[in-house]
Amino acid sequence: MSVEYIRWYDYLLFVIYAFILYAVLVRLLRKTFLFDFKKYFNYFFFLKVIAAFMYVHVYLYYYGYGDTLRFFRFGQYYKDMLFQISNLSFFEWLFMSNDTFKNIISFQIDYSYGFTDTSFLINKVSGYLSFFTFNSFLINTLCFSIFSLVGLWYMFIGLYGIFPKLKLEIALSTLFIPSVVFWGSGLMKDTICIGALGIMIYNICNIFFLKGERSFWKIIIHFVSFLICSYVVSSIKIYQLLAFIPGVTIWIFYSYRDKIKSNFIRKSVTPFVIAIIVLGIFIGLQVFTENLDKYAVENVVETALNLNAALVNKDAGSSYDLGPIEPSLFGLIKKAPAAINVSLFRPYIWEVNNPVMLLSGIESLIILLITLNIFFKVGFLKIPKRVLGSGMLIFCFTFSIIFGFAVGLSSQNFGSLVRYKIPLLPLYLIGLFVFYNMEFNQSYFKHFKKNSK
Repeated sequence: MSVEYIRWYDYLLFVIYAFILYAVLVRLLRKTFLFDFKKYFNYFFFLKVIAAFMYVHVYLYYYGYGDTLRFFRFGQYYKDMLFQISNLSFFEWLFMSNDTFKNIISFQIDYSYGFTDTSFLINKVSGYLSFFTFNSFLINTLCFSIFSLVGLWYMFIGLYGIFPKLKLEIALSTLFIPSVVFWGSGLMKDTICIGALGIMIYNICNIFFLKGERSFWKIIIHFVSFLICSYVVSSIKIYQLLAFIPGVTIWIFYSYRDKIKSNFIRKSVTPFVIAIIVLGIFIGLQVFTENLDKYAVENVVETALNLNAALVNKDAGSSYDLGPIEPSLFGLIKKAPAAINVSLFRPYIWEVNNPVMLLSGIESLIILLITLNIFFKVGFLKIPKRVLGSGMLIFCFTFSIIFGFAVGLSSQNFGSLVRYKIPLLPLYLIGLFVFYNMEFNQSYFKHFKKNSK
């Protein structure tokens, strides 16, 4: 089985599909084009189309290899099976498991180095798309990029509805972070997960927080959409969902707690309910890990240790070392500050050794400077009280901490980390800007402009 990644007519198809997708999205999203939002959308769409184009060519002609190429290749094999395996019904093919696919495909290619169950969904989606994209790697990548565009756009609309005074901050955080735009535009798991995350946040905003017309059926649609996206995320990157659940649950609880008129009852019930939420999540995780060995604590420890051992003596590249890791859960927790720091603020400029890392290093430096500027402006001693007083801030920072810990500990390579961490960047920056707004009742950029005069 051979696969062509780029053919001369793919470039013509790319332009045609870009115009078609733009026309379709403008039609579907027109109700979200408030004020000058269509201008934002046009810029964002242009960036995502360019990013998808660049993503394909960076992997084909700069790296020369990568998961994105294998996802497409195995997607082609999966699609071709529909015509080759006559004893499979359409539904058996549509809902085929990874094990079944491996048993069939192993007679034709070496799939032993292939993918886990969490990657198989990407193979299948790529295979489905190939029916409509003339088997084009370039067009499949464009479709993945557009999915993440839709998710991030809805995240922007949902959060703007809650914080209308922070239009620019939310737009920059959700639509225009360079690494999110680029690394969220490939035929990859990260692209699907950040798109699904954006839709989930939009669903939560509409079900619990946004006022206006909320009919029963609209709430049902948002709820079903949330469940579907949760299933997609859990099928690909379960830790993203596990980082999402605690904070969003507390955010929802805070929204109802604030409606309690009695100050005594409101303050008394908060620690009790949070304790129940934390206990419920802990029990749920224990049950989950008992039934899925690949997420058990001892396996997480083993994986981190193996990565650490493999990279200790590695000279180059973009690897980073968090130091010796003790073979226990407590040993991992002790590495939490370093892991979270590397996810949010590294690579540092002096760690850069290639053009891709340079862009990531500049972006990380800007995020670090914004963080320090806001924290110094507010005062470090006030931070815990302010954050714990807001369900939204708890959600943003809890997700950032849990997710940052997971990817920072497990990646141990800046090249992988820059892709893995993209879901936390929008929420972390939004958390910072909302935090500043709650403290000073003004836009962060107004403060920045005032100080620059």
